[in-house]
Amino acid sequence: MDIRSTTVIGIVKNGKAAMAADGQVTLGDTIMKMTAKKLRKLCGGTVLVGFSGAGADAFALVERLEEKLEAFRGNLPRAAVELAREWRSDKYLRELNAMLAAVDCNHALIIGGSGEVVESPDGIVSVGSGSPYAIAAARALLKHTRMGPLRIARESISVASDICIYTGGELQSEQKTKTMTPAEIVTWLDRHVVGQSKAKRTVAIALRNRYRRRLVKEPMQTEIYPSNLIMMGPTGVGKTEIAKRMANLVGAPFVKVEATKYTETGYVGRDVEGIIRDLVRSAVNLATARAREDKKEEAETRVHKRLLDAVSVNGIDYGSPEELSALIAKGRLDEIEIELSVTEKAMGVEVFPMIPGQGFDNQMNDQMKKMLDKVIGKKRKKIHLTVAEARKKLFDDEIGRILDGGDHIQEGLKLAQQEGIVFIDEIDKIIGSEGGSGPDVSRMGVQRDLLPLVEGSTVSTRYGPVKTDHILFIAAGAFHGSSPADLIPELQGRFPLRVALDPLSETDLLRILTEPESCILDQYIMLLDADGLELIVEEQAKIKIAATARYLNEEKEDIGARRLRAVLSFLLDEYLFGAPDLIHGRVRLTGKKAEDRLGVLVERKDEEGYIL
Repeated sequence: MDIRSTTVIGIVKNGKAAMAADGQVTLGDTIMKMTAKKLRKLCGGTVLVGFSGAGADAFALVERLEEKLEAFRGNLPRAAVELAREWRSDKYLRELNAMLAAVDCNHALIIGGSGEVVESPDGIVSVGSGSPYAIAAARALLKHTRMGPLRIARESISVASDICIYTGGELQSEQKTKTMTPAEIVTWLDRHVVGQSKAKRTVAIALRNRYRRRLVKEPMQTEIYPSNLIMMGPTGVGKTEIAKRMANLVGAPFVKVEATKYTETGYVGRDVEGIIRDLVRSAVNLATARAREDKKEEAETRVHKRLLDAVSVNGIDYGSPEELSALIAKGRLDEIEIELSVTEKAMGVEVFPMIPGQGFDNQMNDQMKKMLDKVIGKKRKKIHLTVAEARKKLFDDEIGRILDGGDHIQEGLKLAQQEGIVFIDEIDKIIGSEGGSGPDVSRMGVQRDLLPLVEGSTVSTRYGPVKTDHILFIAAGAFHGSSPADLIPELQGRFPLRVALDPLSETDLLRILTEPESCILDQYIMLLDADGLELIVEEQAKIKIAATARYLNEEKEDIGARRLRAVLSFLLDEYLFGAPDLIHGRVRLTGKKAEDRLGVLVERKDEEGYIL
């Protein structure tokens, strides 16, 4: 009898790779298993592999592919070609009966036993009995929808399971987002931040090193620590923007804190462990959002069933259950009012801190609060609302039930520990004088309190203990009249990399005004356009804006690119106030008009309301 273990599909789209598979294993005409695991993550999770055919044969081939990936440093095409060559020539491997589908963020390959490696031109590969149906569904969804690769893969397997008797069971899926090289990271940052090439280069290397670390095997992986860095430069030159954009690029949990907000342990104020608790909260929220997206289809199915039950009992005949289901799915009954029984949240109970010094945000307090909530209980009440309103409310209810007790909390903790980024701004403000007293004592104490976090320690949070060993710390400060060498020596050693950001020239300010995506000038133009006023800014006017901002930075306090917003607000005040009733249609801001208007600022008249 033939053993069939199918179907697998891989999708590559927009720098993301996803793979999905069914869980059915069939022996002849008998279904033997519905929960088989047919997907593997190789090379630190950068390559996704699925298989069809004999399970033991497939496992042996997957192991060989993993060896090739390690030998060729994650290069999937080279590893696949080498495996196919051995598969064809090796006497033992020729007897193996299986096929592999492998994808990374750039390639989608099928590896066969006769020595061929096929790369899909449209980024879709599939193996197994149901592969023709899965490929057809995937191509249709890719062409006619805006779904992401993970959703397309899952929907395609679902379609194949409806058609192919050898496809079914528990659906599995994995997704991988493209990892960028340092050069690609700098290019991406150039779209949002002008200049500062040294800082971008240093940050790109630090980011790529985190990816490289994941490819290193234990025990060496644990021994590789992030290279924390200090960015030095005046305000408004892009320190925070570079760090924030970097975190958004990789989807890492990110928290920005001001060093001056924290005090030494024992003083009134926030202790530095609150930084890690904020980071963990951000990481858990990120993991929860991803889990909500992964479970979205399951929640929508439950919501649809509850809506079907609620609408069917309101006394109106909508035809057969299938017809009613179709009407609800298409939104034809969104305005119909229905009655729902929903859970009413009890009044929140706050528990006094159980552990001194940890505030309300710790694990024991959270457990005590949950216990009290269970004791108080939840009430249910009946409410009337439309189908459209019920759909939103029921979705939140169902997604909460699905995620309750899930592993997204642990995933968030892992994300914080392995991918977390902490940006500590104004670190130069906690530099105290040697042998000082009063505030200087607390400043030096904050530095000493930061030491355990940066070098690696365990912090208790409401979600569980978190190790800070592999969290990336980026510190920043203007360092006017001081330098990183004025920090206590122990802390200096924990920030081995230092990069100085350049002050902004007039040319830099002009580029910041016009070049980045969603630049500040385009923001003002779109604001006025929303009120029906089409503003055209001539090139000479743009040059005058940048020149004025630079002049004011030199004459007054240098606040960098932030000066542009103040200058633009002053220059466009007439249009911002006049639109849409006093001024409408198309207006042109010429260089002469900009010069006359901004001359008031240059002469230091009428500027207090706009210039910081």
